[in-house]
Amino acid sequence: MAAPFIVATSRARAGLILLMLSGGLAGCSGATPLTLDAGNSITTGALPESGKRALPASPAKPDKPDFAALEQKHAAAPGDASAALSYAKALRASGKTKEALAVLEKTHTANTGDHDVQAALGLTQLELGQASKAQKVLAAAATKPSPDWRVLSGLGVAYASQGQQGEAQKHLKRALEASPNNPAIMNNLAMSYLLDKKPGEAEAMLLKATANGASTPEIAKNLELARSLRQRISAANPASNSGKTSLN
Repeated sequence: MAAPFIVATSRARAGLILLMLSGGLAGCSGATPLTLDAGNSITTGALPESGKRALPASPAKPDKPDFAALEQKHAAAPGDASAALSYAKALRASGKTKEALAVLEKTHTANTGDHDVQAALGLTQLELGQASKAQKVLAAAATKPSPDWRVLSGLGVAYASQGQQGEAQKHLKRALEASPNNPAIMNNLAMSYLLDKKPGEAEAMLLKATANGASTPEIAKNLELARSLRQRISAANPASNSGKTSLN
């Protein structure tokens, strides 16, 4: 599941795009809607340290899963986390996100301390707009030694979608340390800055992403917005530090 991205329009409406997810991100607080771009999903692959499990991601060209075999294996051992994760991944790959969530919720009940299950459940909850629930589950998943960057980025998105930009930025910075120069994380961090009324810092982060070779329509739009807002603030108050000045 593509780890969490913020898209903004000329009206200064920013949205978080989970690059590790696809679908809609609803249930966000405040006046700024946070949406998820279905066209920006990437394959997450196996989680670090595990090698046998994978988040329920949607690869660009997934092989057709053998639902019967996966479902049968899961049904035979409903408490088996690996079987549940494989089945949930197949469901996600076919767009059956709600069904995947149901599988993961039951598995989490039987494996409450399993970090991989927590990661898969939290990211799926986040995709379905359950930011508050996802925040709690992903926070638990993030206690794993060397947590996956998608978990940290997803946790940042969960906080950002609830207006808690300080916490969002803390976890997005951790994600960037785990996956340096990752354009998805850099974009999300920049948009958290923008939502935090720090267009100068947002612009700097997006310029860095662009310099590192990340050139997508979303990043270009967000950079344009950040630059516009920063220039507007500078024009209104030339003596101010545009990176630290709040929007009116």
